Amino acid sequence: MLGLGNSISASSYSSDPQFALTFDGTGDALLIDDIQTILRDSFTINHWFRIADSTPSAYNFNGFFNTSGNFFRYGINNSGGTINYGFAANGEVSAHTQNANPALSGDGDSGWYMLTFSVSKVGLTSTIKVYTNANHINGTDTINGLNHGNLATGGLKFGFGAATDSSGIQFPWTGKFDEIAIWTAALDDDAITALYGSGTPLDATADSGNYDNSSDLVRYYKCNEGSGTSVVDATGNFNGTLQADATYTTDNPYA
Repeated sequence: MLGLGNSISASSYSSDPQFALTFDGTGDALLIDDIQTILRDSFTINHWFRIADSTPSAYNFNGFFNTSGNFFRYGINNSGGTINYGFAANGEVSAHTQNANPALSGDGDSGWYMLTFSVSKVGLTSTIKVYTNANHINGTDTINGLNHGNLATGGLKFGFGAATDSSGIQFPWTGKFDEIAIWTAALDDDAITALYGSGTPLDATADSGNYDNSSDLVRYYKCNEGSGTSVVDATGNFNGTLQADATYTTDNPYA
């Protein structure tokens, strides 16, 4: 574990911070393949975001909505800039709304935030934890492990910058995304703190300090292509696809 006197060398951070994705709130999104198998067990999803209005007038969600009993959406509430999520599996719903810590507030630019959603499935209990800037903000929420293991996506792709449903895109963001990663493990607090890096993202492909989960990494979109509609998965598994007018910006968490 890292103590107060330890540090992480610059070489452990991503060496290619050229671009991030930018979405205009009109249906832009990054869509990735159906990840039902991943979502049925322990997992972590982590990304960086920046929104133009810290208290948006509409929900800004990632994820998918199959049915009222099978969905996973998380993001920004339309009331006070709070973090909101809904996770439903096999008919059981767990939902939570919580101020980000530090809270998103006001009508101005949010600056860059790291948002982390983690689910630890142990036996008959799956524990859900949400973090902003490596701060755990939602207390302890749980869902039955058997129901969790039967979550059904209905074949829907998973959206970043918007959620998906049978009709297409819903709850789009107006803002920017970068460093989108998914692990087949529930990262612990120390690993998430290491990823945050005091505001400078850690390269998730290599273990460093308290981050020792690179072998669990199954999707990693660094968003550095700069053009085109294909976003490369650095793990080599499944590239993502940009929708509508989604494009790139040189504004990123490293800038």
